[in-house]
Amino acid sequence: MESAQQVVTPTRGRRGRFEYGLLVVMLLVLGKGPLYRVRYEWWELKTDFLYDWAVQLTFGALHLVAIGLLVRELRRRRIRLPAVFTAAALGLAVVSLLSFAWSEAPSRSFAQGIQFVLTTGTGLWVGVRWRPRQLLWAIAGSQLIGVAWSWWAVDRGWIFSKDITGAYAGIYFNRNSLGQPSAVALLCAALLLIDAVVTVRRDRAAWGRYLAVTGLLAAVTGPLTIRMIRGAGSLTPRVALGAAALAGLAYGLVGRAAATRRRAPTMLAVGSSLVAFLVGAVVFAERVALTQRVDKSATLEGRTIIWQITLRYLGDRPITGYGWLGIWGRPDVRADLVYRGMDVYEAHNGFIEVLLANGYLGVPFLAAVFVSATYLASLAACRTSGVLRSWPLVLLTYVIVVNMTESFIGPNLLPWVLLVGVTVRAHLDSAEPATPASVDGLTASGDAPTRRA
Repeated sequence: MESAQQVVTPTRGRRGRFEYGLLVVMLLVLGKGPLYRVRYEWWELKTDFLYDWAVQLTFGALHLVAIGLLVRELRRRRIRLPAVFTAAALGLAVVSLLSFAWSEAPSRSFAQGIQFVLTTGTGLWVGVRWRPRQLLWAIAGSQLIGVAWSWWAVDRGWIFSKDITGAYAGIYFNRNSLGQPSAVALLCAALLLIDAVVTVRRDRAAWGRYLAVTGLLAAVTGPLTIRMIRGAGSLTPRVALGAAALAGLAYGLVGRAAATRRRAPTMLAVGSSLVAFLVGAVVFAERVALTQRVDKSATLEGRTIIWQITLRYLGDRPITGYGWLGIWGRPDVRADLVYRGMDVYEAHNGFIEVLLANGYLGVPFLAAVFVSATYLASLAACRTSGVLRSWPLVLLTYVIVVNMTESFIGPNLLPWVLLVGVTVRAHLDSAEPATPASVDGLTASGDAPTRRA
């Protein structure tokens, strides 16, 4: 059994600390708020953040470093990436890049398509390089930095830290953008705390310090993130958190015994997908009652109007769509949206966003991404051991549900990186047999044990 110091310390050596630091910075920056706020305060902003050269160069540089480290890992270790999922994820990104050829805004589609490919590469590095505990700590810690920074901005009355309704926006310029990192930090901290409480009961001497540090993280994260979520008043992260918790609870109730059945991964994948989409269906069907309880509009803050208008225009170009982000530059679409009071530049639905960009051409890739991801997460839950065996399903459920009312599939978006990274990690962990020298199937150094050559 390794020492308590090794339990808490995620990596060793200068290279390991550099890479882990890069991971934390990357996850923080992908929340967009920190980078956008620094850019806004740095010098005069003459265009949207999405097209600002400084922002895009920063993202590109970080992605290239991560991809370089990915190539190094693939050369150094014998790693087999999930073939179907990897091909589908990269295929979706490449189709989005090639959409500049038929896009209504070619330069915009080309630039964001390149970023989409690079972001997918970063997601692969996240899954290949980092173990579950290491990754959960990095996610929780990085998002907590952004949330704490937002609390400071709100408390100090920074410009744009609140919207015109008084809802919290923090450093993210938007209340929905603040809700997302708050929810992710809370979810990951909760997973780590549950893991620590259960694991320490098996070996208090080795895992006691781990429990203390994890408890401190949860004690700071819980109140702060809940305050930010309530202050932002965004319904999306609340629903996504509820769905993720429901998926984890459902797996816990089913138990390990059911997971040993022959078709358990397929059954679990179908069940998890049903949980996610049933939550979305119930919310949509009961949106009038639900939105009245939280003082929101029955159109989900205008989202149903956006979907109605944009999907009508999709009928004109159903096969190829309008290119990545191309539809938002069409004068007739803009006029219809503004006429209905929706001056927006995104669909507020990740699946519809991809459909508008790539048409039916992108549907097979999108479907393959989520079907294979759900299956691989379910396979990991059935084949691995330990408290964290269901963590890929929990995070995947969150990503699916949050994309029902926000556009979080695409370049430089944290949920997309989490989707890719978590799925790759689930695949690698399910292929590695547990060793006897582990606590509940998880080694003291961090997570699922490695296969010996």
